[in-house]
Amino acid sequence: MKAALLERIAAALKWICARLSPASSARLGIVLGDIARLLDKRRREVARRNLRMAFGNAKSEEEINQIIRGVFRNIGQTAVEFLQIPTLTLDKAQAMITPDHRERLDECLRAGRGVVLVASHFGNWELMAAAGALAGYKISAVARPLDDPVLDKIVGKIRESSGLEVLSRRTSALAVVRRLKRDGIVGILADQNTRKQNIFVDFFGIKAATTPGPALLALRTGAALVPAFMMRDGPGKHRLILEEPIPVVRTGNEEADIIATTQKCVDVLERYVRQYPSQWLWVHRRWRTRPRGEKPLY
Repeated sequence: MKAALLERIAAALKWICARLSPASSARLGIVLGDIARLLDKRRREVARRNLRMAFGNAKSEEEINQIIRGVFRNIGQTAVEFLQIPTLTLDKAQAMITPDHRERLDECLRAGRGVVLVASHFGNWELMAAAGALAGYKISAVARPLDDPVLDKIVGKIRESSGLEVLSRRTSALAVVRRLKRDGIVGILADQNTRKQNIFVDFFGIKAATTPGPALLALRTGAALVPAFMMRDGPGKHRLILEEPIPVVRTGNEEADIIATTQKCVDVLERYVRQYPSQWLWVHRRWRTRPRGEKPLY
């Protein structure tokens, strides 16, 4: 009963969103984001706490409020655009997205060892994966299964409708390595708090529990490590930025090399978040897990 109801609701929402113009989609997303911000006090206050920890007194209360407003509006627009993925075509994607330095990705793929795409909850990260698949790239995305299996199935179908291959985080590392060896792209969201199998690196000067996955894969397989950002660039417009590949540190001390390489990846993310703070997901408790002996920050 529940599954059938959720599937009907999802189908109705996809039908409605598919008929919206880019400008209308943006307006609807902004309204939804504003409503979510007013109703979700907990996440609003998490964002405020995060911003104060990151920027201290460098930003006024009004600037903090503007960033929080932008964060929720970006979430709302991302949700609407996500529901449009099943009807997204290559022509539509090309009209919406301006690629920046696509040649960097192509050059890395020509090396024949695959690419680990270091992604983050920045701009519209879901659209970035879908656009890559529509453009003909062999791209897989590692995703955490949702707690609700019905919703997880619905979300998975939307993601895979573009041709994207979705890999559960529970997937064996060997399966991910095989995809890289087939000259594929594996996208990993690497910007959220990681409770298990984590390492600590600096993010805004605060130790952050981070997945070692991207650095470990690059170190052991020789795959290129490429940070990517889908930046919102106006109503219904986006800029896909492919950064220079991160040089993988190789000293022979694997643990130290993974930490040093991961720090390089996080440094790139911090640079973008500092420049475009309203496009990152501040509503997540990024510094929740602390090094042993440290007091909680939330």
